Amino acid sequence: GTQAKYSFIDNGQTQGRLNGNTGDFGFGLLWYGVNDIRVTYVYPGSPAAQAGLRRGYQITSINNNTSLAYDYNSGATNYNFVVNAYLYSNTISLVLKKPDGTSKTASISVANYNVNPILKDTTYTLPGGKVVGYLVFKSFVSDAVADPLLDAAFADFVNKGVTDLF
Repeated sequence: GTQAKYSFIDNGQTQGRLNGNTGDFGFGLLWYGVNDIRVTYVYPGSPAAQAGLRRGYQITSINNNTSLAYDYNSGATNYNFVVNAYLYSNTISLVLKKPDGTSKTASISVANYNVNPILKDTTYTLPGGKVVGYLVFKSFVSDAVADPLLDAAFADFVNKGVTDLF
């Protein structure tokens, strides 16, 4: 029979990530508009979390560069700058705008930390009293890492009377 044949060489990063240990800044970013780049998530315990980054902060400067407009379809100068600073650097300096309009600066270095793949778990009580659980699972890691964290989150949901999950 025909079987899939593939292989890859792991320098240790894939094994580390599956075991919940990674070496990066610990946050995500995304353009929400041509001139609006934001922090999309921050892993607890990561260098970004220690620097005080939060989901939703707008990034107004990276490494003293304020030219961050999304330009992938027209030369990609800004896009390439952001990608290189974010993915291929060991340090990054940010100026961020918080939701209240105040600014925050952060200098972050790549470091190893343990990834909790659950970015958020909470409950909401809807009109009529129905309790709904909300869970954000961000990273695929090994069962040995994920299972105890998921078990704890779902046990908390049971204790709080959750009947639905989203």
